[in-house]
Amino acid sequence: LSGVPVAAETIALHTFFALMRSTRARVHLCRISSAEGVALVRAAKAEGLPVTADVSINSLHLSDHDMGYFDSRARLTPVLRQQRDRDALRAAACGEDGAAPLRSVVLRAGDFFGGGTGSWFDLLIAKDVQRRHRVVYPGPLDQPHAWAYLPDLARAFVAVAEARERLAPFEVLHFAGHTATGQQWVDGIERAARQLGWLGAAGATRLRLGRAPWAALRVLAWLSARFTPSRGSMARELLEMRYLWIEPHTLAGERLARLLGPARLARISTPLDDALLQS
Repeated sequence: LSGVPVAAETIALHTFFALMRSTRARVHLCRISSAEGVALVRAAKAEGLPVTADVSINSLHLSDHDMGYFDSRARLTPVLRQQRDRDALRAAACGEDGAAPLRSVVLRAGDFFGGGTGSWFDLLIAKDVQRRHRVVYPGPLDQPHAWAYLPDLARAFVAVAEARERLAPFEVLHFAGHTATGQQWVDGIERAARQLGWLGAAGATRLRLGRAPWAALRVLAWLSARFTPSRGSMARELLEMRYLWIEPHTLAGERLARLLGPARLARISTPLDDALLQS
């Protein structure tokens, strides 16, 4: 058997649906990854069970073939499956290949922060704020960049799910989140660090500004392409995303605001300074 076989997903789904029939509880399923899983969700919705589900962006664009040879750095949750699984997930979400799509919503957002570990925020930008009084910003300080505070985004997902009957079968919405220049972001982190007592008395210590090691990443990407071309390169992938730090951008959230209403949107939105403090 593979490390996480499709049966692991389908057995869990059968269990959930059996419990839903008994309790009529509303259930959201995270990261469906297989064609069989899609078929079970379709059947459950046709039966009238109050179920929703989501899918990882990796599962919509990649398959196990893209991993090449075994590479521990390609360990994903959920695991990458076969092309047929990817195609079934695409068909369910977007109606590709003539298949009838499930009711689907794409909620786009900026870079995540405030949701644990694994983001630009905790791995690079704010990594050394407490210990070395240093903040690293990957782009120009005068360019706006879109951010999404994850607790707010999670509340937005719930609100959209509750309003799904007012949506078309396939919708794309933008979660505006926080748009801030690099300087505004650095200043906000410094205010949060000062409130937490990491910078001493008021005005006694300022955060030092560092820059992302883009030149070193270019060297690492070249070495990877030169000596291990069959393996993926994290450095290359990061370089491909660099344009998002150079090009100014924001997300227009008017459609989401109209759907939820200004009062509901205000309730799920955390002010930037409070979000940075909590992060």
